[in-house]
Amino acid sequence: MREQFVVQPGSAAGAVGVWIETNRFRAQDAQYSPSLTVPLPVATDDTAALTQWALAVLRRIYRPYRFVKAGVMLMDLQPKGLAQGDLFDAAPPSSDARRDVLMQTLDRVNAKWGRGTLGIASAELQGDRAWSMQRGNLSPAYSTRWSDLRVIGE
Repeated sequence: MREQFVVQPGSAAGAVGVWIETNRFRAQDAQYSPSLTVPLPVATDDTAALTQWALAVLRRIYRPYRFVKAGVMLMDLQPKGLAQGDLFDAAPPSSDARRDVLMQTLDRVNAKWGRGTLGIASAELQGDRAWSMQRGNLSPAYSTRWSDLRVIGE
């Protein structure tokens, strides 16, 4: 849940799915791997709204287990602004121009200075980020050339 959502430019998500799982290779641990998908009332590309929905779904499926993986899927992608209305619904809300500018600014800052530079506070992107992967010692082609792998103590 600590990553920023990225929706293809010009697209909006109509549903949010969340999954979490325990370590299936540790048979001695209790196993729990739920997932839940919820349709959104209105398709959106708003990072803050998607984060709120993902956290709400996570709260519904979370139990105090020892999780090793989690994920969020944005589904039912459709062109932004194209929404199937319902005969009995009120007119769809018009786009909030200030919110659109905010999301565009967030995207531009993260594109210029790196993913995760700015984020939504409820996604816990602030702080020392001790949880992030350390990549300072990766070789340029760590997955494609045996000669680039580091040799430790010979």
